[in-house]
Formats: sequence, structure tokens, C-alpha cells
Amino acid sequence: MQIGQNQTSRSPVENKGRQRPQKAEKKQGALIIIDSFHSSTEHGKMVEATALAMGPTGAIHRYNHLQEQEGRATSPIHSAFLKMAEPMTGSLLPAAEAKKQFEQFLNDSVSGLLDHTTSILQQVTRDGFEDSVANLSQGMSVIEYLVASKQPLGDKSLGEREKLNYINNLYSAVVPQGVDQPGPAEFDNLLLQKIKSVLKESPRIQESKNRWREQVQEFESGNNSLVIAAGNAGEIMSTLLKGSFDTDGSEDENVLSTPEATMVAATATTEDGRIFLAGPSSYGPEVDFIASGFHGEHFGSSFAGPKVAAAMLALHVSNPGSDSESIEKATGDVLGQKVEIRDHQVIILNEPLTSKALQQIADDAAAS
Repeated sequence: MQIGQNQTSRSPVENKGRQRPQKAEKKQGALIIIDSFHSSTEHGKMVEATALAMGPTGAIHRYNHLQEQEGRATSPIHSAFLKMAEPMTGSLLPAAEAKKQFEQFLNDSVSGLLDHTTSILQQVTRDGFEDSVANLSQGMSVIEYLVASKQPLGDKSLGEREKLNYINNLYSAVVPQGVDQPGPAEFDNLLLQKIKSVLKESPRIQESKNRWREQVQEFESGNNSLVIAAGNAGEIMSTLLKGSFDTDGSEDENVLSTPEATMVAATATTEDGRIFLAGPSSYGPEVDFIASGFHGEHFGSSFAGPKVAAAMLALHVSNPGSDSESIEKATGDVLGQKVEIRDHQVIILNEPLTSKALQQIADDAAAS
């Protein structure tokens, strides 16, 4: 079945995808979950369950994005913190050394996240998927690095002296010499600007971003789509916008976002069914879709993304050979509604219609 074929008011999906050479073991029409399947919270399993709740998705392939160290799963940002912990908590450092350590932490954590996720998507691409959708519920934003920088290792394994050393060293790394002692809000603003400047100007981070974007393009050249959760920095972003912070709107953007990927934010609904923007989710200009962010008692863009991924999968299966841009547009035309949010257009996913589409595809496959 081709979704939307009998709806004359909507354009069919255009077949503009670049054709790849035939593979010996081609995997078509699959849902790919890239997430933390070995973490203690089993986040990836909840993401998968959210997709399955939408309807029959067909084959699901799982990829763990976390790194294994000594039998435990860890993330690039945690590894970067461990590397920074000894010098920044051990003693008071000269300002130049504190700045070097903090900038190294940002480079290690951001590039580490980008490079590791690139390697995962490389493996997915090598595995030969076509007309498939990968869902990625991970990432960090400037705001999340701001929060993490003020809570080294979650303050769980540091003594009072170590915490004090870290705060003083962070102050030395961020506050320019000769500047009067800032208050808490002013310090946070200086820290925010420092993080933004490193993420924007670091050659290492830019190279990692370029490699990540090239890998996204390569994966999608197989007539696949990549869906990424926008993140959950919305409440802090609202605070920044209301305060005296120097913001440009990019502070809550997921560092893994690219123009090619489909970015998804989370919404909630009232008891009478009205949709509203829930504070925790990010709603930056890179967001393409919004969907309900609930999974049981849990809420976040991690659980909105797989719903859009399931919707796009229905269109990929119904229209094999179509490229991601066409599929994303058709998903909005056929399974969504256009709205304006924060001065840019996004699509609200029609979840009941998506469920019907997935069930129809499963019924058609069973009957054939």
C-alpha cells in the first residue's frame, strides 16, 4: 500500500533517491534503534517499546551507542570527566592550566560523542539497510554541558576539598583575568559563552561534526532516514531567554543535529486532548516534528522520536526507493499537521493515523 495514494489533495512521494549497488544481504524496511541497551535504566528498551506501541514495525535492529569499559557501559562525557577530574580537583591550578583542562574536557566530550556515534552509524551503513529508518535518542546541547560542568561527576565521588578545588579552577578557566568577581548569574553567563565559543571554534570539534554529517549523508543515500531526539533542555532554555543571558537560540540544539536528519521534540496533551509544548523538551529551529513524549511515567524527546521514526518507516516501506527528504515531507503531508512554533514551521505527528498505517502495511504483507 502506498500511504496517501488515495488522497488527491496530497502529493505522492517523489522517487529521487540515489540507487546503491545491490548487496548480498540487503536489509529493507527495518527500524534501527541506536541507544543504550546496556545501561542501568534500559533506556533503549523503553525507546523500542515506544515505537512498538505505535503498531507493527517489522524487523527491529539494535545498536548500543555506549562504550564498554571493565564490563560497564559509559558515555564519552563521563570518560572526559574522569580524565579532567584529577587535575581539576587535585589542587588549585594556574589560570592558563585550568583553562587548558576545561577546554580539553569540552573537546574530549563533544568530539568523543560525535566520533563514537559516527562509528556506530558507519556500522549500521555497512550492514546494508535500505528503505529503513534509524532512531537515535541521544545527544547533548550547550545547556547540558553547562549543567554538567557545574556538577563534576555528579558530586558523588568528590570530597569537600576536591569540590572546592574544582569550582575555583572552573572559575579561573572561565573568568577573564582582571574582571571583577562576578555574581552567580554573571558567572553562569560567562560559563555559557565559554562553552559556546569552544564548541563553535574548536577545529577538532568541527572536524568531528563534518565526519558525522558525511556519515549521515552516506547512510541516507541508501534511501534511509535518520531520526534524532531533539533533547530535553527546554526548561533551562526558557530560563536563559527570560534572564540576562547572551543567547542566540542555539543553546538547546543537539550537537548531533544535521540538516539531513529529522529532529523530533516532545509534546504533551491535556485531559481534553489539546496539545501543548511541555517545558522539558527542546524546541530549537532545527526541530522538524513534535510528538507525544510520554512512555508510561517517563517523558522526554527520547520517546517522541521513535513515534516519528515509525511513521517515516511506514512511508519508506510503502514507497521503496524514495529518498529521506521526500519521505520526511510526505510524512508531514500524510501523517501530520503543520503548525508554527517559535517562528518556525514544524509538524505535529498524527499518532492514531500512523498506527493505522503501520497496521495496514502489516495486513497487506500477511495477505500477500
